[in-house]
Amino acid sequence: MKLTPTWAGPQQLYVRSIDRAGNRSDTRSYLFYANGLSEPDKDGDLDGDGNADLWGIDSKGVLHRWRGQGDGTLKDHPRPASNTTWDDALITHRGDWNGDGYEDLVALRPDGKDGPHRLWLHPNDGFGFACTACRTGDYQRSELTVQDPENNHWKDGARQILAIGDIDGALDLDGDGEPDTASHPDLVVNDGKFIWLYYGSDDNGNLDALRDPVLIGDTGADRVTLGAPGDFNGDGRPDLLVRSEASGGDLHVYDGGEPDGIGLGNPDHRTRIGWNWGTDTVPLFTAAPDADNNGVLDLWATTTGSGRLRTFANHTADGPESIITASDDFAGYRSLG
Repeated sequence: MKLTPTWAGPQQLYVRSIDRAGNRSDTRSYLFYANGLSEPDKDGDLDGDGNADLWGIDSKGVLHRWRGQGDGTLKDHPRPASNTTWDDALITHRGDWNGDGYEDLVALRPDGKDGPHRLWLHPNDGFGFACTACRTGDYQRSELTVQDPENNHWKDGARQILAIGDIDGALDLDGDGEPDTASHPDLVVNDGKFIWLYYGSDDNGNLDALRDPVLIGDTGADRVTLGAPGDFNGDGRPDLLVRSEASGGDLHVYDGGEPDGIGLGNPDHRTRIGWNWGTDTVPLFTAAPDADNNGVLDLWATTTGSGRLRTFANHTADGPESIITASDDFAGYRSLG
């Protein structure tokens, strides 16, 4: 029998034997230490099998984890991914936020009926379960916040939050050519009026600990939906996917133009990759970003009324190479992440 630890750190294994007559031996205890991952899971992979997966909230407020099969489709019978309700939550995932090598979930939800909205980090247990208070390991949810209250652009709610990957990378703060900070995934917040880029968090969950957020969009924020396509243009940095309702549902990929993402919302740095993606035809979408493991951008998108989730595979400036059905079980889903 092969046993795989579900988290890094100290492990205790209890073993006993049973003979054919049903007699049990004394229990032996073995203490050992499991190392963490040698490299993080790939972008979008929630369970370590090398395929992009999907989190989604259904019509009852249940968070599900859908496993990708590596060909753009999803396995049937999703597994509940939390032991709490996700009514009124916005979700997103891209990158390892707590340093264990697994992709984690970030959620925005109101604090009670009339309270402010708060950002929460839900660690992934390595199998796609978004922990709030897992019993094993150091997998408790923690709050993402800011030191300066003026930098809180989600307290009154937001149109969307987006974990985009690490835009700026590890920082060289003293100019000696060596990185002085760890690499952290970054977060984009669309508050409905403005779009802000936050440069990751420190160990205490502060998103403005090293740098203040920067404004990357100040027009039409109430009519756009964002996605995290990864490095679409091959410059080694994550890009930003934008659907604009104002243009009839055009899809554009924006590259930052600068190493730290400044200029990420500049129309001079964008490529159109799709059209007719309005909410009337595509209610929800998310970037896989690579559902079929060939290194080219893929998108998952729902269709109006049918409950179908489709894969728009191998997106280039000419649009997708193919469109296939990923699942027929997405009727009533309210959020993808």
